[in-house]
Amino acid sequence: MIAQCLYQSDPKNLASMGRQRLACQRAARKLQWGVQKERISETNEPVPLLMRPAVKEILQDAEQHRFDVLLIGNRDSLCCDAADMESFLTVLNSFNIHIFAGGQGSWVEPNGRHYAPLLIYRVGNFSVDGADYLFFTAGTCPYG
Repeated sequence: MIAQCLYQSDPKNLASMGRQRLACQRAARKLQWGVQKERISETNEPVPLLMRPAVKEILQDAEQHRFDVLLIGNRDSLCCDAADMESFLTVLNSFNIHIFAGGQGSWVEPNGRHYAPLLIYRVGNFSVDGADYLFFTAGTCPYG
């Protein structure tokens, strides 16, 4: 599977983006997904998720089927409200792109559906700056 990563910058917490990136890199490596691009959503204002430059680029690539899965650090890392996240998930799913939250080790789907962490891949936890993340071993997954 070909993945793209999306990280949310937080000028108040510079370590946050590092944690997101580490969680995504570990998930991609353990699940044997190639990471095609990494993008940073750098918004300090309440800009709707679908209007952020990095997200617009992701949606253009999704429309052209350039990748299969979008990796994010965790479900809450994109700094948006539930309606924004729902819109984002719905648009990505319309292009058959799914979101995987590397920190939780689970798929994030529209309509509030969440799948349990991929426990068959889980081999342990790691912690960075007090935030806990899962890491995985390779194997098959629900979408690829």
